[in-house]
Amino acid sequence: MSKCSWTLCRLFLCGLLGCCLGLSGAATASPRADKASSKAASQMSQEQMMAELAKLATPGPNHELLKKLVGSWKAVTKIYEGSGEPQTSEGTAEYTSVLGGRFVKQEYHGTFMGQPFEGLGLTGYDNKKHKFVTLWIDDMSTSMLPHDGNYDPKSREFTYKGVMDLAGPPVRYRMVIKLVDDNTHVLSWHEMRAGKEVKTMEITYTRK
Repeated sequence: MSKCSWTLCRLFLCGLLGCCLGLSGAATASPRADKASSKAASQMSQEQMMAELAKLATPGPNHELLKKLVGSWKAVTKIYEGSGEPQTSEGTAEYTSVLGGRFVKQEYHGTFMGQPFEGLGLTGYDNKKHKFVTLWIDDMSTSMLPHDGNYDPKSREFTYKGVMDLAGPPVRYRMVIKLVDDNTHVLSWHEMRAGKEVKTMEITYTRK
């Protein structure tokens, strides 16, 4: 490569590097000025990022909505299998507001399919995704079940959709939580079976 070609390559690479770093100014600007300009741009970006994080971390009206669940509840669960009468069991649920009102934690104790059952859930509202988010774990599985969804103020229903992959092939589901009133809410669980949506569980929560 000739000396002239090598010089042109160096000039091109330096110009490309300057664009990537967001540097601007006259060709005669000193290295110190370039460094100060880059530092200011970096600080501004960091400040903007911190401001955005603070905004997204601030609880809002949707978090206040979730606080309606806080309290002690009696739960009656119905399991639907086939065309016969549902299997019924009882339990208790304790909802508490945690992490500065950003999430509501549920602790559930009862029975499921004739066996002692314990579960733990977290529900919140993701300000960035603009969705309600939940995470559920219990002592009948080593899996975590995350799902997200929306709230309809007209029907007063939260609707979540997802895929459950516990045993056998994955199963698509839809979970609906209806706020009947301040002292009652009902969770209904629907699964896709043979191409049809089937209601498999319903839990009615009554405030103690």
